[in-house]
Amino acid sequence: MKKEFHRERRARSWIENYMCECGKLSVNIICPVFIWILELTEWCKDMPLEVIRREVEFFQGHGIRMAMDDYGAGSASSGIVLHAPIDEIKLDMSFIRGITEDVKKQAMVRSIVEFANRCGMSTCLEGVETEELQDYLRLYQATWFQGYFYSKPIEIGKLKEMVQNE
Repeated sequence: MKKEFHRERRARSWIENYMCECGKLSVNIICPVFIWILELTEWCKDMPLEVIRREVEFFQGHGIRMAMDDYGAGSASSGIVLHAPIDEIKLDMSFIRGITEDVKKQAMVRSIVEFANRCGMSTCLEGVETEELQDYLRLYQATWFQGYFYSKPIEIGKLKEMVQNE
């Protein structure tokens, strides 16, 4: 009971202290098993790396995975991935749009997925909007795919409804 109170208080404190700097928290739930993933965004770039590392380790200690969202879209992503114990890299959809015709995007996605695999991180390719694109992207051996092909973002109330109806 005491541990849960501490975890809740720490999470609330983190949100209150850093939400202004980080923008918003995103939570992905991977089905059929619930895997909670908090996403760090480019907005965290101004936070000290020591703070990011400490908070990432805290949440990981409570079974919550941490992802670097929109990887490659900004300048801070690589620094955070290199210096914080991130579990997953989520490649920005700008790498995925038009990938079938763009050799540079193909090389970049292949390199980032290989880097993540070698470092023990999972990868998520964002922006999958068609079955054809999903089938093509399987060649890159990413861990997950995300996009409107699977689901549009949903509000917490809709998520609770979906879980209750399962």
